[in-house]
Amino acid sequence: MFKKLSESFNAMMEGLTQKQLLIMAGIAGLLTFIVLYMALSRLTPGEPSPEPPKVATNAVVVAKQDIQAREYIRESSLQVLQLPKDAIPPGAITDISQVIRKPAKVAIMAGDVVTEKKVYLDIKQAGFTGMIPPDCRAVSIAVNDVTGVAGFARPGDYVDVLLVSDKLDNNKFTGEIILQNVLLLGINKSLSSTDNASGGDDKDKKDDKSAKAGEAPVTATLAVRPEDTLKLTVAAQGGQVYLVLRPFKPSSTLTLDTDFFLLKGSAKAAATQPPPAPIYMPAAPAAPAAPAEPETGASNIEVYRGTKASKGK
Repeated sequence: MFKKLSESFNAMMEGLTQKQLLIMAGIAGLLTFIVLYMALSRLTPGEPSPEPPKVATNAVVVAKQDIQAREYIRESSLQVLQLPKDAIPPGAITDISQVIRKPAKVAIMAGDVVTEKKVYLDIKQAGFTGMIPPDCRAVSIAVNDVTGVAGFARPGDYVDVLLVSDKLDNNKFTGEIILQNVLLLGINKSLSSTDNASGGDDKDKKDDKSAKAGEAPVTATLAVRPEDTLKLTVAAQGGQVYLVLRPFKPSSTLTLDTDFFLLKGSAKAAATQPPPAPIYMPAAPAAPAAPAEPETGASNIEVYRGTKASKGK
């Protein structure tokens, strides 16, 4: 078979002209060059392709699920992702521990970067409501220059609440300490300057400026437990409420003697009643005179008649 193919190839070559032979030789040389180039290019390493430029990234906290406004943020609702620096908004949170158990100012959608403007990092930034302890409620009572400690009580101080009344018994005045160690949140609609500086509302700041030094107190806002709000408001209708300012470091937290009463007019009557009149005791009656004895003729017998004595015959 190979012999036949060789004979056929020789016959075909003999039938070609010189020009055709040159063309075939050029094609064969070109194919040989291509094959050699490809073989050599595989043996020698080529130049490395240029790498894409690296993008600078930072770790930021991103919401894993939707977070509602005023909802306390849980760790399970967050995740940390690497984002390009150009795509990170200002004030982005980089540590999850900064926002755990902090309330959200606004609703945060899943995939949003958590920023300082979206979270109350300090609960006092929520305004007046952020100043109320979690287990208390805010309630206001009317006071004046006397019952309000002459204006010396300031927001952040602790007071006792005293009730004086005569409505329970018309014959006596009663006084009772109804609440002790109560936080004073505000006086005359003014908050402490430190609380306003930490992010309070503009309205609260204006109210604070309107409260002049030495101004007589009108209202006092206290932080009391929910079960004590009704007790305080009802007591305010039944008598006069006094604020008793506690010292900076009281020696005792609670006072055991919490009630006192005074009979009406008792002190006045004791002061104006005249001294008792002296009691007249009549003198004892004089003893009756002894009856005269009959005369017996003896001259040496003495006879007493009243206070006089005589000798009988």
